[in-house]
Amino acid sequence: MLVLCLLVGSFALVSSAVVLAVGTSDQADWALFLFTLVVLVPGALAAGRRIARTLEAAGGPAAVSAVAVRAAIGLLAVVLAARAARALGSSSSAVLVVLIALWGGALAVAVRRGSRWGRSEAVLADRDAARTWLVLVALACLSVIAFLSPALLQPVKLGISLAVAAALTVLHDHSRRSRHRRWMGRLVDAGAVALVVLTVTDVSAYLEYLRPDAKTVVLDGLAYTPDLLGYVQRAHQGFWLAPLNDMLHGRALLVDVSAQYGVGVFYFLAGFFQIAPLGYGALSLLAGFVTSLQYATAYGVMRLGGCPRTIAVPAITAAVIGLVLGSLGSPADFPSTGGLRFGLAWLVAALAVLGTRWPRSRRSLQGAAVALVGLASVWSVETFAVVAATFIAVAAFEAATQERGHRARYFGRSMIAAVCSCFFAHLVLAVGTRAFAGSWPDWSMYLAFVRSYAGGLYILAVRPWSPGLPVLFVHVASAIALAALLARRHRLALERRTLVSAIAVTSGLGVASFAYFVGHSHPNTLLYVSLPAVVEVCLWVSLVGDRLLQAPRATRLVATAGALWLAALLVISGWPDAIDKWRRTALDQAIPGHGGRLREAVPKLWRSPPGDARAPEAQALLDRHLAKGEPALVIMEPALSVETLVRSERVNVLPIGDPEQDNVVPHESYPKVRRAIDGLPPGTLMLAQLRALGAPAKPPAVRPDSRRKLVRLQKVALDRIRARFRLEEVDRSPRGFAVVRLAARRGE
Repeated sequence: MLVLCLLVGSFALVSSAVVLAVGTSDQADWALFLFTLVVLVPGALAAGRRIARTLEAAGGPAAVSAVAVRAAIGLLAVVLAARAARALGSSSSAVLVVLIALWGGALAVAVRRGSRWGRSEAVLADRDAARTWLVLVALACLSVIAFLSPALLQPVKLGISLAVAAALTVLHDHSRRSRHRRWMGRLVDAGAVALVVLTVTDVSAYLEYLRPDAKTVVLDGLAYTPDLLGYVQRAHQGFWLAPLNDMLHGRALLVDVSAQYGVGVFYFLAGFFQIAPLGYGALSLLAGFVTSLQYATAYGVMRLGGCPRTIAVPAITAAVIGLVLGSLGSPADFPSTGGLRFGLAWLVAALAVLGTRWPRSRRSLQGAAVALVGLASVWSVETFAVVAATFIAVAAFEAATQERGHRARYFGRSMIAAVCSCFFAHLVLAVGTRAFAGSWPDWSMYLAFVRSYAGGLYILAVRPWSPGLPVLFVHVASAIALAALLARRHRLALERRTLVSAIAVTSGLGVASFAYFVGHSHPNTLLYVSLPAVVEVCLWVSLVGDRLLQAPRATRLVATAGALWLAALLVISGWPDAIDKWRRTALDQAIPGHGGRLREAVPKLWRSPPGDARAPEAQALLDRHLAKGEPALVIMEPALSVETLVRSERVNVLPIGDPEQDNVVPHESYPKVRRAIDGLPPGTLMLAQLRALGAPAKPPAVRPDSRRKLVRLQKVALDRIRARFRLEEVDRSPRGFAVVRLAARRGE
């Protein structure tokens, strides 16, 4: 606790100073996140251990406990005072700087006095501190409330959350004292997994915004209309479908095609689309199903780790309702936010827990985890970062459980095995690309994508009272507590090796996945990366309730009630959106007499009806003038261009998959486009929009807006085409599309 107080206090001081000095920015977000992990955490550990040794030498463990409790109470009081100042219109950052400085001085005085205590004085102080635990718990609950959305602070919602937590706590306490048949427990687990898969799998994501009764959603002051949500979804999925469309027509990834979301993941998807028809609907269906497996695996990690069902079932229920159904859109809408990005890391976590639970299969399971690290290294940079952090946490924990003298050797062997796996994966990719495309992989454009998106989209991580801050400190506190457990209660860690291993892997996974929120700190993004925090809290509560820990019954009940209260708040926060989204779930559509349209919804989603009503008209123009499957020169609105090419089963003559994606790295894409235009022969047909060509449309085309404009890459391409050719109209459609012939200029 003392280490955590020092960490939170130093973080509050540094972050407030940063906000006052430079404000919020991308660079401040990342710098503070890395500074916390690299400097503040090790510094707090070193300072905490030194203070603890000083106090323990004077008054024993009782002195450490007494000072730690007082430090925690003082720090929580500072946090609440700063939150009150912000509510009254003052700068909470300025208040925090002053109050944290005063708190640090008071802590130094308390440590100095504690170092002069004798054993008897320390015991008396510890008894006094024991009476203050109630105050500490109360302040901790109030501090949690300080970071909640105002919508959750209504008395009715808080009352419901407390009542639900109390009821579940009583049920859990009663369940611990009763015995159930093993087959009944397994039936509950199987039912929970099945319900998770059916609820998270979205069978109407792509079709949802097309409904006439779809609702406008307001988040962070921005209104997301059904039309806007539909465009955002199709634009996001275009980043996936455009490269896949090129790959399925013979173009090679990292040679002719690049994609910002990775490499290996696109080979996985290309294999899926050998069976499924390429389209938005099938991609949504797969993304939702893979994410459902991710959440099912998280439940499996809790249960295999030793988390009781009376905690694991409410926790995964809260996670599904609050994190999936309660988010804007869903991982089916935005594949980069779900299992396609985080799924491999959860597999590594599951393999680690299984390895400690089944010692006879440990080597084979560790080998599978090493292989997953290699696969992740070519899957995507983001996935590799999360998988690598998870694997390092696994290796560090396993090394810590070895005998002294063998720990560094064990950890080193694990790292060497992972590096070799990564090397082998890249070797296979390189040799395969060379054999298929006749060229070695060129990573320059993909790495350019990674650099361009490293800056982030929104700035909230260092803003005071961001809900991301408690989530971050759940991960950090878990790691610190784990280190303390291994150092001070090593025997307990060995006896509860499976449970402690689960805590270790989810802590590493949580810290790494939180980096995604640092770079993309929209409130909705936090929901995508909070699953590890839910699992960590449940695992720690399970450890506190373990009989070997011999924690007092009151402590166990308070820990359980606190965790279940947070789960209830998570459910309440996501409940309104969950009610609206319920009809999208496979579970609802599978219930006869309720949704009951699963057999209709899945085939409809599989076939991908038009997202943009103009796409079939543009497709008809291409089919009328070009042979089936022949590449087409297309310059239209980015999302419409992608959908038209995908639906017509063609690729663009120009090296432009998704115009918006390729426009992100102009220094990489512009030279390739110019070379392709210089090689176009006269007589080539081009599909474009009349308004883009400067010609009037009869009848008038759809009124243009910011989402229906060509990006700069397309404008540069069109200007270069006009400089080389005359554009002769061949055909046009009622909605303003035209097929033009590129005719040689006279004298050329």
